[in-house]
Amino acid sequence: MRYDLTEDSSIETAMIMAEIYNKDGQWRMSAVGSGYQGGLQAILNRYQN
Repeated sequence: MRYDLTEDSSIETAMIMAEIYNKDGQWRMSAVGSGYQGGLQAILNRYQN
């Protein structure tokens, strides 16, 4: 798999490159490319309730 960054991500310290999920019994992958300032904690905060 290869993911080319097309945007300047010089200020992000963490990125979600792809999401892997199961739909109708089949595994799929979706490219995301979301950058976050604040490292891994910034990503974890996105998924907290």
